[in-house]
Parts: sequence; structure tokens; C-alpha cells
Amino acid sequence: MKVETQSAGACKVNVIVNADSKETEGEYKKVLKMFINEGRISGFRKGKAPIEIIKKNFQVDINKETESRLCRTLYKQAMEEAELKTVNLLDVKNVIFSPETGIVFTIVVDIEPEFTLPKYQKIAVEPQEAAVTEEELDEYVERMRSAFAKFEEAPEGYIIQANDLVCMDYKGTVDDKPVKDIDPAAEPISGKNDFWVQVDESQFVPEVVKAMVGLKAGSEETVNFKFLKTMPIEALRGQKAVYELKIKSVRKRITPTDAELCEQVKVDTLDAFREDARKKMLETAEQKEIARRKQLVTEHLLKKATFDVPESELSEAVNNILDQMMREAQYRGVKPEEMANQREEILKNATVSASSQVRMKYIIREIAHKEDITASKEEVDAKIESMAKEYNMAVSEIRKRIVENGNQKVLDDQVIFDKTIEMLVADAK
Repeated sequence: MKVETQSAGACKVNVIVNADSKETEGEYKKVLKMFINEGRISGFRKGKAPIEIIKKNFQVDINKETESRLCRTLYKQAMEEAELKTVNLLDVKNVIFSPETGIVFTIVVDIEPEFTLPKYQKIAVEPQEAAVTEEELDEYVERMRSAFAKFEEAPEGYIIQANDLVCMDYKGTVDDKPVKDIDPAAEPISGKNDFWVQVDESQFVPEVVKAMVGLKAGSEETVNFKFLKTMPIEALRGQKAVYELKIKSVRKRITPTDAELCEQVKVDTLDAFREDARKKMLETAEQKEIARRKQLVTEHLLKKATFDVPESELSEAVNNILDQMMREAQYRGVKPEEMANQREEILKNATVSASSQVRMKYIIREIAHKEDITASKEEVDAKIESMAKEYNMAVSEIRKRIVENGNQKVLDDQVIFDKTIEMLVADAK
């Protein structure tokens, strides 16, 4: 068998396999015998038809079956002879077979990229001390206080304040037309009766929310403004809008006292609550600092090592990123048509991110090889336990799924990847 390789582009190779009739006749005879035994010819009992009649009736099928078997059996041998670091089989094409001449076919494969590993020791990363300020702690306490807030019917004459709960009728127009006529996507902000909304800019049209502050139940107000250029609905950006408001009722927001807050979070004193919060916030700050350093190390390595990546791996990474983005968009309530309008930009960003992911995989793998970093059984077990906690599943169930999906090597590689990154961060100066 002769094996020839030809470059077919970045990280892609054509492997041309040529086996003569002496090398293929064994497989051909096996297939021919199978057709002799199983082929049905009118006028002959099964397995009793002459070879020439079998060939005449089934030659095309015999050749196709032989081609298929030879491509499978010669593939591994061809890859070993070619000495390629194969990533994925992309295609088998240009297959030509005959019992007299043998077989010729082309295998198209993605191969691992070749690149020069950059200097990775003592990467420059300026450390920042993880800390929690009194202002940050105060903000946290107030957020918790807000989380336990209650709403009570406001007394007559009460003036609306930020974060109160308001029931109103409203109608929004642009050029005397309902807002929804400009774009159907604006239906939720076009007009409603008995609409409850919290006086919080993130909950509704910001300009309308601001206008409600200072009003009372029974008040009517006309709000004139221009939609911001950051308005999610493109057709409304910069448009002059008029909103007619009628405040029907108000529920006053009541935040808990220190004692009530402590009772809710089950601590004795506010000082104890603050101290516990400080510890948790400091842990979070430390994790963020570690993440920042990892990001700087990653950016450094990606900047110093630029190379093409296998098309199949890039495509898989892009699809994974897009799937994750779609799930997150659905969770946030983003409509499919909004995603479709940004398709090109989303795909462009996903491709850039995917390329970085795949390149980083190869860079870290090469560093791990040079540093002889491996994954011990104890480290893999610890990773599985961590996954079980994250997904709220039994360790045994996680192990079962890993085995069933054939992901043991993926898990080992992830442990090695994490260990290598941690080593680089610890070594950074």
C-alpha cells in the first residue's frame, strides 16, 4: 500500500491511499463469497448460483461493499504510515475500486496545529489585594434589607418614592400612534390598564418611572421624552414619545429595621451579620482576583502564540458557544427575532471566542506535557465531587454519566488544564 499526504489548508491534510489488487483481493473474495451464499437468483437455490451469474447480477453491489470494507480496514494503517496527529476524520472521497486494479481513495483529516510555544514562565501579572471596603459592606447590607422589604397600602396623600409599587393606566404614543404600531416588539410598553410596576428604572421605561416619583394616587401626568439611543427596540431609538399616566393606587415600600433584618437572616446582632457578610464578600473578592490573574495569563499566552486551529474543533466550539448563548438569552427573555437581527455579530463574536478556546487548549496541553503535569485519581475524584455539588447530583450518578458518555479523558484533560493554569498563575510575577 502506498500512502501520500497533501496539504489541504490550515490544519487539514489529504491522505491518498493506493492499494493494488494483491492487497485487496482477500477482502473482495470475502464479499464475493457472502453474495454467493446470500444472493437470490431466480431459477437457483440460495447459495447454488454460479459465480459468473452472481457477478453479473450483483457486481455493482459487490464493489460498493468491498470499497466500504477496504476504506475502513485501510484507514488505520494509512494513518499510522502517514504519522499524522489526527484530530478528526472529515471525509473519504474519490474512491475508485476494481478487482483487477485495487483501490485508490482520499482521506481528508483535520490535524493538530503546529506552533512555537511562547515563554510561559514568570508571566507579568500585577497582583491586586482582595479587600472589602466599608462602603461595599454598607451596600450589601442595604441590598439584603431591600430583599426583605414589604409593601403596604399607602395612606391617602402619600407621595410616591423610588421602589414603591404603583398601579396605573398608561398609554404611549409616537406621532399620535400607539408605540406598538412603530414596532410590534413594543407591545409590552405601548399601553395597559391596571398595570402594576415597581418604581425602579430597570423595571419599565426609565423616563416614565422617573416621572412617577413625587406623584400621588389619583394623579394624572403627561410625560414627553425621546427614547434613548440604547433603547433595545431599534425602531424607537431617538423617537419623540408621549406617555399619558393615571396613578390608581400605591403600595409603600417598607424596609426592615436592623432587628427585623437580623431576625430574617437568623443572627443575633447587625455587627455579627456584617462580619459574616465581610467573610463571604472577601471570599468572593479573592475568587475574582484569581479569575483576573487567570484572564491576564490567558491573554498573554494567546497574544504570544497565534496559529490556525482545526476546522472541525473550531466548528464544534462555535456551536457550543451559540447553544450556551441561546439558553442564556431564553432565560433573560430575549426573543428569537432579536437574536436573529444580530446573527452576524453574534456569530463573529462566537467564532473569535471559540478560536481562543481551542488555541488555549493546545497551548496549555503543550505546557502540561513539558512540565509533566498529570491528573491523579484523587484529583479526578475531587473534580467529580465538585461537579456533583454544582449540579446537585449524587457522585455515583456523575460517574455513571461520565462512563456512559465516554468522557473520562475529557475529565482528565480538564483536571490537567486547571492544574496547569493554577501553576502559571502561581508562577506569575
